[in-house]
Amino acid sequence: MTASKIWVVEPTNSGNFFTWSSTRGYERIRKSRIDRCLVNENLINQFPRSQLHVLNPGISDHYPIKLFWEKEERFKKPFKFFNFWMENNKFKDILQSVWSIDVRVPICTGFLKS
Repeated sequence: MTASKIWVVEPTNSGNFFTWSSTRGYERIRKSRIDRCLVNENLINQFPRSQLHVLNPGISDHYPIKLFWEKEERFKKPFKFFNFWMENNKFKDILQSVWSIDVRVPICTGFLKS
């Protein structure tokens, strides 16, 4: 059975390509990608920025694989103020007129439990 038939995928790898290596005596190093990390569609949908990282080998001939997942956080960009705006002759007038507008925001009680 292939991975595509059971609806799993391998996340993006940000580490080593190989997951196993072996040296026997005076043989040259042999490397292979025999170990895998597979995730299903639910994890990808919930954590779209998930990725795996194949770490450097330790005492084993298999390389550790670490799965990172992170929810996409959407946040507003902070307001940026540019000093050159103050060089405009109309800056103070515009600022004063905008700040003098009365803004009333209705209180939303739809989420409060009674």
